[in-house]
Amino acid sequence: MPGMGGTQTLALPGFYLDLAIQIGIWAVVAVVMFVVPWTLRNRVSGFSQNGRWTTEAKELRGRGFLRSALGCMWILDGALQAQPAMAGNFATQVIAPLDHSQPWWLQDLIRWEAYLWQDHAVVFDVATILIQIGLGITILAGKDTIVGRIGLWISLGWTLAVWVGGEALGRLFAPGTSELFGAPGPVLIYAAAAMLLLLPVRTWKDGEVPMFIRSGLGVVLLFGAVLQAIPFEGFWDSHVLSSMFSAMAETPQPAFLSAPIAFISRSAAAYPDLWNVGIIAVMTFLGVGLISGHAIRAWSWATGLWLVMVWWLSQDFGFLGGVGTDPNLNLPLLTLLITGEITRSNRTALKRIRLVVGRLNYQNLFPPLSLTKTTKLLLHRAAAFSGLIAIAVGVAPALFVMPSALGRPIFLHVSPPPPVSTPIIPLGTMAGEINAFVQASKGRLEVSLQAPNLGSLSNSSSTQAFQLLGSLKTANQRTEKLNWLQCGQGCFVTNANWATGINHLSLDIQAKEFTGGTATFEVPWPPKTNKTILHEVAAAMRSVKSVVVQQTVTSNTTEPSFTSSGVVSGAELLSSYPFGSGRSRAGVVVLGHTGTSTEIAFDNPAANIYIEMTIGSNYRIISERLTAPQHLILAKLHYK
Repeated sequence: MPGMGGTQTLALPGFYLDLAIQIGIWAVVAVVMFVVPWTLRNRVSGFSQNGRWTTEAKELRGRGFLRSALGCMWILDGALQAQPAMAGNFATQVIAPLDHSQPWWLQDLIRWEAYLWQDHAVVFDVATILIQIGLGITILAGKDTIVGRIGLWISLGWTLAVWVGGEALGRLFAPGTSELFGAPGPVLIYAAAAMLLLLPVRTWKDGEVPMFIRSGLGVVLLFGAVLQAIPFEGFWDSHVLSSMFSAMAETPQPAFLSAPIAFISRSAAAYPDLWNVGIIAVMTFLGVGLISGHAIRAWSWATGLWLVMVWWLSQDFGFLGGVGTDPNLNLPLLTLLITGEITRSNRTALKRIRLVVGRLNYQNLFPPLSLTKTTKLLLHRAAAFSGLIAIAVGVAPALFVMPSALGRPIFLHVSPPPPVSTPIIPLGTMAGEINAFVQASKGRLEVSLQAPNLGSLSNSSSTQAFQLLGSLKTANQRTEKLNWLQCGQGCFVTNANWATGINHLSLDIQAKEFTGGTATFEVPWPPKTNKTILHEVAAAMRSVKSVVVQQTVTSNTTEPSFTSSGVVSGAELLSSYPFGSGRSRAGVVVLGHTGTSTEIAFDNPAANIYIEMTIGSNYRIISERLTAPQHLILAKLHYK
């Protein structure tokens, strides 16, 4: 394809060689520039609560546990960033998919980030590894000195960057957002832990921290219940909740872990309302109980059990599958819960927890060494400063390449696409075995391609699994060749100069190992929306006693399709539609209108379903075209 046919594939030996070189630079710079001068110049005396180096200070048990847990989680995140799948696929499999259904300003930011990462993948990946490992080391070794607090403040800035660019603000502005699957974002909990560690020690001694933690966890759970209940998020739809569970079950993992998740997925598809009501009830119950302050131990144990089950069954432990960047939301939440309990109580009922995790602090992470006090303190100091050096070594190359990349948009092959503006025209079809989903908006066209068994393609080391060519013949008979930017696995975006009238879009689609073909679309411009028409359709169809539905179903447009017919009532037919409840839906676009019929288009982004429908003057459905993953369904309705 012209311009940008795919993302460069990184050779793993080259990536790890560059990482090794950066680590070598880190070690040399740390020893020569900081560790030796600082340790030789200053009188060695240790750590203290007031930021000076002394030998007597011993951190409060709960505070020490939280510091150790936060440092270890940052080191774990850095190690996960060094996974083989991250070397070439992070921009396309982690960053780019975040932009779907986001506000235009966030989409633009995420796309720029993805383009920059693709152009300098090694630099940014190595930088992320060193920054996160450096943060972990600084927080662990720096403890409550000025160096440790500097590490905590840097971690707050880094969590903000990750939350915006790596988690898209926890996907709070996109449909399908749920606390069950990580909203509002794990790094926000990292930030909360850092802020707790920056609080004065007296706040911990006065018993205020456990109250802060309980109230915060209660708010998170209540917020999760609200997200689960909002119709915009789509969890009352049988497809949305079950598809999220099934996506977790399909990640590479032992069968005994995935089997319960697959069972929940099937059950959620059959009883979506029951599951959603149950989830909302549990989160509301636990949230109110934590905030109430009564029966603290019982509510803490119940919340801990819920967090563990969700971490397994909904979040799949966060890092399974090869492209997980962190342990997801519930492990940090569980860490805060345990911190609160350790800080709150010294009673024997918590003895087991304290034995397991209460003594988890920096000194207990490693076997005791027969070293002098001076040598131990030298090692503490060296580790604390070397963590800051790791951050600097990681940041410097990224800062060096970023201005040149931002100043040369030519490397994107076309100018950046204009911001997304509503309304968006959603259209879908199949070309061979490949689904093609189109979203047309002012000045822009986005195409999303999906093939059967998409997971095998997404595990590919290159986004060149898909190839796309396209041309646009506008209503004023101007024909132009489309130049694409790749915004993720199977995601393509380009500028589009729509003209008033019907614009003819032609796409030539190919995918590695699958049959492709040509897809054509007629895009009316400017788009016209109708927010109430589906409400009218639902009301009209409920009065239909029986209707003959003739369906043609195919999963490959180059092969014979399957045709069937049957008689159903209007109410039964409505139950298969996402708007079947009769609630009106914003974003329905009118494609055309005659004296006797109206053609409309709408979509369900969370389930990847695009529907084009012809409506009669009496608001009864005449025909429809439904594009869903691996299926294209054409239906005609005949009324008796």
